[in-house]
Amino acid sequence: MFLAICFLPAGHAHAEECGINQNTLDQRAVDLAKRHPGGRLDNRHRLVSWRLQGGDVLSVQHAGCMDLVTEIRVTFGSGKAPSESAAIARLLSAVKSRWDGAHADAIARQMSEAALVRTQVGAGAVELTSSRPDESSYKVRLTEQFAAVSWLDG
Repeated sequence: MFLAICFLPAGHAHAEECGINQNTLDQRAVDLAKRHPGGRLDNRHRLVSWRLQGGDVLSVQHAGCMDLVTEIRVTFGSGKAPSESAAIARLLSAVKSRWDGAHADAIARQMSEAALVRTQVGAGAVELTSSRPDESSYKVRLTEQFAAVSWLDG
C-alpha cells in the first residue's frame, strides 16, 4: 500500500474520506514553490519541480489521505542513470537543498548503518529499505530514469 501512494501521482481525494486535510497538502506545495523560486507548481498533483544545472529535474510531491507521504525525486537529464552511488549522492543533495539537511543526514545514516534490503520492483528498478523495523521508513527507489526517496511525514 505504501508504495502505491509514494510512487504514483496523487489525485485529490474527497475530504470526507481522508484523515488529512487536503487543503493543507495544496498549501504545502504552494509554500515550497515560494520558498524555492524558479520551480513549476503542478497543483493537481501537489508537485513542485525545478530544472537543475546539468539537465536533471528535481521534484517534491506530497500525497496522502490517512498518512502523509513526501517524495523527492531526481529525474536524470540524460535519461540514463549514473552509477548507483552517484544517483544516491544526487538524491541526497536534492533532499538537502529542497527539504532539509536533517532528512538528508538521516537517510544517509540509514543507508550506511542499516542492513538494507534490496528488492527488485520492476525491470531495472530497485528499492532499498532498512531491515530494521524500528528505523524510520525511508524508501529509496532507483531506476534507469530517476532516483527517489519517500517517507511518512508527520
